[in-house]
Amino acid sequence: MNEDDINEMVRVLKALADGSRLKILGLLTESELSVGAIAEALGLTEPTISHHLSRLVDVDLVSMAKQGNTHVYSLNATNLQNFQKHFEVTAITEEQSTPFAANADAETQRILKSFIVGGRLVKIPDMLKKRRVILRWLVEQLDPVREYSEKEINTFLKKFHEDCATLRREMVDGQLMTRKDSIYRRV
Repeated sequence: MNEDDINEMVRVLKALADGSRLKILGLLTESELSVGAIAEALGLTEPTISHHLSRLVDVDLVSMAKQGNTHVYSLNATNLQNFQKHFEVTAITEEQSTPFAANADAETQRILKSFIVGGRLVKIPDMLKKRRVILRWLVEQLDPVREYSEKEINTFLKKFHEDCATLRREMVDGQLMTRKDSIYRRV
């Protein structure tokens, strides 16, 4: 790898080293979006989103097109895949981010790809059907015979998303896990 390749890799990695940018990439896997739509989905201001998008455009991971008076952004999946292949980066691969996707139907695979980026949950889905897919994906990664303390479950869930309390509660309410005396077990 020559020095130019290393410098380019550093530029892309710096652009990806921000949670908001990863969330934006996750949203753009579903469809093209405007700054306003992204801002609304992530609860951030439009200037903040514009800043993040400009960083992603600079490294060619996102493309911008003008539709009337609106700028619409889309994921440049080819460049993202080329980056992965060229630098052997495997953070955002189907095999790592969707462990049961090979057996899953197309809809389940699409949901997982939309919400799991780099092995992290970019957003807890609002729709119950999508949320169930994500919760099943999380539970599948737990040992089926092991008992976990609440602290252990929180540590496990924080690897995927900061709101571990919501995920934990949803897994218990959805009967994917049991909780008795603060001990959790996969169903």
